[in-house]
Amino acid sequence: MPQLDFDGANSRISADKIRGQSGTTVTIPAGHNLVGDGSGLTSLSAANLTGTVADARISTLTASKLTGALPAVSGASLTNLPIQAEEDYWAFDMSSASGTTVHTITASFTPKLAWLTYNNNGATKGMTNGWMNVAGNTSGCQNNGNPAAGHYTQGSGFFQCLTTAGTQWIEMTASAPGQYTITNTHPGGSPTGMGYFSLILFGN
Repeated sequence: MPQLDFDGANSRISADKIRGQSGTTVTIPAGHNLVGDGSGLTSLSAANLTGTVADARISTLTASKLTGALPAVSGASLTNLPIQAEEDYWAFDMSSASGTTVHTITASFTPKLAWLTYNNNGATKGMTNGWMNVAGNTSGCQNNGNPAAGHYTQGSGFFQCLTTAGTQWIEMTASAPGQYTITNTHPGGSPTGMGYFSLILFGN
């Protein structure tokens, strides 16, 4: 049966049900609180809940429940992403001293592999076609400084691009999205003329 105990701060009401005197609403005046574990509360409106839910309390959250702007997410640990590709073209003065040049691309990936074609503008040494593994610092070239047709060799990370009077070694590196760095090394001779490079860059 209901019981009322009046004992100052220790006063209490013992009852199986508490109902409003009129209607079905029981009001807790401002500045007063109900204290307990809340395990028996049901049908609470989400609009009336405030505070933070601990991560451990979220066991299943489907994508359909997510709305609004999502926070920035790092893709560093993602796998099996599709390969992206972009072409690039540039001309290079083959008489240049050794140095580096940073090239930018519109794509946001970091280049990992490149297919290159070098045209030395009609010089007798012919064109150089091949690939460069940007991350692994290896390369393979057809006609890698050898005018014999069909000559194919794997280099040690650079293209050997000949002119009629000298050579430039072209190496590619990439460590940031949307760009790559070309390092040219002038090992000797007196290379002249313009070299024209066509590239297809791959990454994800």
